[in-house]
Amino acid sequence: VPSVNSNARYDVYTAPQAKGNSGTSVQRIDTLTNAAVENLTGVPAALAQDFTTWLREYNKHQILGDMESSGMQVVEKPVVGSPLLSNPLAADRDQVLYVQTNRGVLHAINYANGSERWAFFPPNVFQTRLKATKYDAITSALYSGDGVNTVASIAYNLLDGPMTKGEVSLTYNASNYRTIILGNMGFGGNGLYAMDVTEPAATPTFLWAVDNDRYDGGPSSEIGLWGNSVGMAGTSAYSQLGLTIAPGVFLQADVSAGDKRNVIFLPGGLGQNLGSDDQGKAFYVIAPSTGEVLKAFTQSNGFEPVGASLGMGIAPVTVRHVKDSNRDIELFTTDSAGNVLYCDTTQDVSSWTLKSVFQLKNSGGVPVSIPKAVSLGTVGATKQMWVFGGSARLDAPGKDADENQKEIVNAQNYIFSFNLTKTSADAVLTIADPDMKQLKYARDVTTLLPPFGDTLVSGDNEFNSTAIKGWYLPLRPQQAVADIGTLPEYVTTSPYLYSGVLYVTTFIPRVKMTNDYDICRDLGHSKLYAFDPLRGRGEWGNGVQSVIIKDAKITGMTAMNGRMYVAIKALKPTALEELPSQMSTNTFIFPDKTMFSFGALKYGEFVPPTVSVDVPYVQYWRDIVNP
Repeated sequence: VPSVNSNARYDVYTAPQAKGNSGTSVQRIDTLTNAAVENLTGVPAALAQDFTTWLREYNKHQILGDMESSGMQVVEKPVVGSPLLSNPLAADRDQVLYVQTNRGVLHAINYANGSERWAFFPPNVFQTRLKATKYDAITSALYSGDGVNTVASIAYNLLDGPMTKGEVSLTYNASNYRTIILGNMGFGGNGLYAMDVTEPAATPTFLWAVDNDRYDGGPSSEIGLWGNSVGMAGTSAYSQLGLTIAPGVFLQADVSAGDKRNVIFLPGGLGQNLGSDDQGKAFYVIAPSTGEVLKAFTQSNGFEPVGASLGMGIAPVTVRHVKDSNRDIELFTTDSAGNVLYCDTTQDVSSWTLKSVFQLKNSGGVPVSIPKAVSLGTVGATKQMWVFGGSARLDAPGKDADENQKEIVNAQNYIFSFNLTKTSADAVLTIADPDMKQLKYARDVTTLLPPFGDTLVSGDNEFNSTAIKGWYLPLRPQQAVADIGTLPEYVTTSPYLYSGVLYVTTFIPRVKMTNDYDICRDLGHSKLYAFDPLRGRGEWGNGVQSVIIKDAKITGMTAMNGRMYVAIKALKPTALEELPSQMSTNTFIFPDKTMFSFGALKYGEFVPPTVSVDVPYVQYWRDIVNP
């Protein structure tokens, strides 16, 4: 937690160069002239000092902004074998936590004691969106709020996306290694920025920023470039960049013959028109230090099969890394058109293609959006490579003409799995065979509570896993039961394969209950599925595939040392008073019951370690900072 000292100067920086300027210097915003503030932000010079003072001081009482969808990264000392060890400043660097918030600020925080080194407004926040959080263009005056409690004076959704980092070579033949952070604006806008954090500097090192002003009603309706991205090849492809909600991933790659360096693979994002145009329907290969677009996959360029529909890039990327060769060999991601996408990264970047190896469609033939990451796993005695995934709805920013929240809603969602290993002519999905009906239909036999309708039973759980292409399980569609109903069940976490069991979590929103006046989809039940990954058969005992956690929503899941750890949000005061009997070894590990743990299924002959409720834990920053 950053230390709070209202008397200390709050060192907030930005890049003072205007859009289209290739400079990368930074400057404290309290040293900007009034004229410079007006030129960069549009706030009149007469109000510039009050505006920048507010920017530096509105965090006094609440140091950090909201981080609901934003990312954070910890930069540590280089590990043994890292080429960064040749840089003495990097080799001896302290641990630093980098976190961005919805207030538009990237914070660099000492990991050990919580003190802040500096804060930074990327130029595509400072120069394009920040003004509206404090300046009223109608009255030509600053809002009178204090910046803490007044809604009109609090910045929302400015940096509302994930962050990624990589130790990357910036020049040919894998030399000149640096540590770079890529920040996504997420729901805050169609933009990216990159910072060099190789050395624990007292001031930020800015590299480049991009903003696609084509869609969000900005004044220029053009691509904004700052820093090293100015003049770079391929940047016109950013005209399809959407809201950057999916993180980029750093990859080892051969850009061309003799040119070995690292690249970023980035999904194109969420279109503000939810796929009705080409916004977000692109996937990018980017040079980390400059923002240059080395390759862009679009409907008409580099996407296979020709004639298929490429959707928006809304999901994280899964990379298969071979430790023996220390090489990234392939990547998988998904899109809003139901495609599971594959790219072989062992060739030169110029030879890369993005292929749809599977398209998820519902029973009516309509593609199903897949905003979650897919998982890879080698399963079975023959070590076959399988892909596991699940579909879900996706909330989008803003409201439609009827004042409803914008969202992508699938009529029905699915958990699916398919075999990538070619064992026979009819044992793997191919581009020529993308129909979901080729998969075996599994079923869920879990009995739900009466308000959620009858148990959905169909399909066949007993089939030969060596001869099938995969399996899929239809989740509960929207149901209406005598004034009580549900919206479609949807997947809330990416599938997780651990110790031979595939875990997937879902949520069934409740639309309306008796005596309810308002529809509230934040009420409902969670289901935790446990599958035999080859057959889709349940692993909770007697073939049962899922257990119900009432009046709660599962938001995350991981495993360690034979135990599963599940993050959970209670939706009612009475929630979490009783967990399913199948989790006989469950333990809550946070006092407020925001996480529980249970012994992993099929964890060999070892007894999973127990967890004490008194173990130390990290408090959420709001527990400490809020007055």
